[in-house]
Amino acid sequence: MSTIDTLLRIGAFGVGLIGVVVFLRSTLRVGILNRRPRDGLARRIGLIVRHAITFIARHKRNYSDVQDTMAWALPLFLLSLIAAWFVLVQLSFSLMIWAVEAESDLPQAFVASGSALSTLGFATPSSAAGRVLAIFEGAFGLGVIVFMFTFIPGYVSVVQMREDRVAWLYGRAGRCPTSSSLIEWCYEAGQGDDMTPIWNDSERWFIGVLETHSLTPLLALAPSVDDEKTWVGAAGVILDAASIALSTLEVKGLSSARLCHETGVNALDLVAREFAASDLDAYARAHADPGADYDAAYERLIAAGAAVRPDREACRANFLTLRSQYEGSIRRIASAALMPIDQPWVLPQEKREG
Repeated sequence: MSTIDTLLRIGAFGVGLIGVVVFLRSTLRVGILNRRPRDGLARRIGLIVRHAITFIARHKRNYSDVQDTMAWALPLFLLSLIAAWFVLVQLSFSLMIWAVEAESDLPQAFVASGSALSTLGFATPSSAAGRVLAIFEGAFGLGVIVFMFTFIPGYVSVVQMREDRVAWLYGRAGRCPTSSSLIEWCYEAGQGDDMTPIWNDSERWFIGVLETHSLTPLLALAPSVDDEKTWVGAAGVILDAASIALSTLEVKGLSSARLCHETGVNALDLVAREFAASDLDAYARAHADPGADYDAAYERLIAAGAAVRPDREACRANFLTLRSQYEGSIRRIASAALMPIDQPWVLPQEKREG
């Protein structure tokens, strides 16, 4: 064997080993490490999938078709990531199998690598070193399969748990909720004087969103089953209700409302950071006036028998200050997910068909 050939094989083995390390690092960060920042390989694949799906969805004629297209983002990301892992492992072990002279050329090494990775064993390397590499590669292949059958259902469960709260919210606040709809329902149900259970449940919901959607942003693109509901809209309604309670009402449980508000603001901010700012405003009305909308909500709360504070001007100013902490995040997420929103964060009727 010539010196050049030896150096080539050493280099090939080194490159293959680096590829295996990249694979292990990626799988561990995606599947086990609950930390930020995210894995670089997964992030790049996610960006490619999101841009491709968004490009296709923008050319759909109505909102239902748009959301049907966006629903493919998460499954395509997971399948693409698994495929990328398989390709990375096969190429890396192909180089190492060739480097140890277990196969005579790279094409044969590629076939032997695929045999080991798929655990089919139809082309076992001839040398002892090659067989050892095949054993490790087969273990990696089984690991990816285990990931596919365990973590994919987990992602589906995350979306289902998120949507349980969305359905709960819309069931009480109405098909087209306003900023005060949830609080009005609480007074009708005799819960207006102390909404602590609602704030606590909503805080836990926001914690779930923070721990999942900020680590896997494509979860944010997964739409609700019902086109007339959006998880982004539900988040906005809950935060609006908490903002109204903190700024306007004299009731029990305001400390819980404050925790819910702070947790929700933080969760949406972390999710929104994963998406680039856009000039799109998610179909928001250009003539929307949050101040006027607040005044209307204030009157409805009085009619519902709510214990409102008498200084409306101060209440309005406090509400708008609290609302400004999450409005930008909601609009950025909605824009990225192609979810039309309107004041107060619901899908406007006139946008549903075109």
